[in-house]
Amino acid sequence: MYNIAIFASGRGSNAERIITYFQHHQTIKIKLLVSNKPDAPVLQLGERFGISTLIVQQPQFSKTTDLLAQLAVFKINFIVLAGFLW
Repeated sequence: MYNIAIFASGRGSNAERIITYFQHHQTIKIKLLVSNKPDAPVLQLGERFGISTLIVQQPQFSKTTDLLAQLAVFKINFIVLAGFLW
């Protein structure tokens, strides 16, 4: 099983297409949505599709390994950038 985290900052139209494409895949699962904007509409996809969400702050993203630790908790194998601005 391969687990994917999607990083997005906006509406989530690309993220939604990726999620629906892999929704019934046998070996690939979208496990996490990550955004740097707490009010980003993409985070609503998490609730709609039952996917965990994570909001990252700039210091956490660039100056610590906190994000890497969170990705490890979800056993993320791949990151997909779908409109993530950083």
